[in-house]
Amino acid sequence: MLFGAVVAMGVQRPLLVAPLAILSHFVLDVLPHFGVHKGDHAKRDHHPLFQYIVITDIFLTIAFLVALPAMFNTVVSPWLLLLGMLSAFLPDVIWIYRFYYEARYKKKHISTRFAGLHRFHSRIQWGERPWGIIVELAWFGGMGVWLAVLAT
Repeated sequence: MLFGAVVAMGVQRPLLVAPLAILSHFVLDVLPHFGVHKGDHAKRDHHPLFQYIVITDIFLTIAFLVALPAMFNTVVSPWLLLLGMLSAFLPDVIWIYRFYYEARYKKKHISTRFAGLHRFHSRIQWGERPWGIIVELAWFGGMGVWLAVLAT
């Protein structure tokens, strides 16, 4: 979502923000990032570090959705910023549904409607490893700096 905010602030053209932010999501998924027990979703979902990261991500998502449009409203329209942030997040909606389904019914689920997108999305995330958190933290800091530079 932070890169979606960067896209919105950098491009500032509504017709370009959403597609570029969605594309940025897949580009970033190619980079190494945090993950545990890639092949076993049940083990992954119950791993304490995974649960901590999910809770932290939810908290930061809500905080940024509220704070960034308020912080940068003199630089870019808050609506455009929200468009960029939500568009960058959009591809992960399929994971939220799957995570909920598997937690509730205790079995693996892939929607047939989105099977192709799910396969593509899974394959490009080759670098999901515990050490990927280092890459994510570096990226997080870089996005903060980039947002500050764009705001000036």
